[in-house]
Amino acid sequence: MKINLTYLNEICGGDSEFIAEMLKTYIDETSNDMQLLEQALNSLDIKRIGFIAHKSKSAFKLLGIQKLAEVAEKTEKEAKSETATIELLQPGVNFILENVSISFDEASKLIKELRNTK
Repeated sequence: MKINLTYLNEICGGDSEFIAEMLKTYIDETSNDMQLLEQALNSLDIKRIGFIAHKSKSAFKLLGIQKLAEVAEKTEKEAKSETATIELLQPGVNFILENVSISFDEASKLIKELRNTK
């Protein structure tokens, strides 16, 4: 789950401290969202899964994590469909939950690199 900072660099003019703060916010907020996503899956809350997938999709796109953004978007759409079932949503949710920690590790490394370049 490779982070691509191209878009973030564009919108903030390459401000390394701002990017480091955005990465930290991503880790903090998305960690919490992943706990909520797991709870929503366990409680069979399709609507909540769709909401969290939507919110996470935006964070993944901001950091250029394309595959996670695609899966989150697909999961969001599936959750909003009239034929939504937990069985339909579970593969996407599981993929997100299993792979997001890789992006957290990469974000942590990037934060250290960005703050050491000052």
